[in-house]
Amino acid sequence: MAKQFDRFTIRADELDGKKAVEYEATILGMLRSYEATVTGHALLNGFRLYQREVLVFPYDRKAGHCNAWADSDSGMFRTKVSFSPQNWNGMSACYGPGSAGTSPHEVFFHELIHALRSTGRIFGAFNRAGEEEVAIMLANIFSSELRRSLRRDHFGSVPVVMTSEEFLKGNTPMVQAFCKQQPDFCRWIAEVTVPFNPVRAYYLTLKGVPRLRSAP
Repeated sequence: MAKQFDRFTIRADELDGKKAVEYEATILGMLRSYEATVTGHALLNGFRLYQREVLVFPYDRKAGHCNAWADSDSGMFRTKVSFSPQNWNGMSACYGPGSAGTSPHEVFFHELIHALRSTGRIFGAFNRAGEEEVAIMLANIFSSELRRSLRRDHFGSVPVVMTSEEFLKGNTPMVQAFCKQQPDFCRWIAEVTVPFNPVRAYYLTLKGVPRLRSAP
């Protein structure tokens, strides 16, 4: 039986018995756990802002073995996320010790960024590569809050070290566009005080915007 969390429906398609129960309970627990982080809370508030339903179901391998996906569709659930946490745990070949951005919570967070932009009817405002860059940037902010390594790009899990200012210098148009497209979510992410947060670095340069609660 499907489970509900806020705007999310969790459905264990193609699974039955114990595996179905475990899948739904695991996804439910992961969504709830995001509330314990500032970045995750901001993400969930984004879904509450848009008030549109999202379906989460097991990864169907449509994008290869080590992957997950989120996309827009027609039908009852306009936005769908296909993700299986067991594909990214320490026992899986998809997860490598010391790799960046490949824990279950980080992979799911990345896909939920795509889903959030879909529910906001913004997904596709960038080209596909640009949408991946936005998701990687925001997932890296989440990783920074978890004190985990930052991910270089969509094509690997190589850790990279950079400051918020260094990232912003090379990606100002992308950060600027993101904040224009999703101003409320931008402000909530800017409240996250972690070592890597180029959204915060950019937001603090703006004039005439609501002041951050966490601003110095």
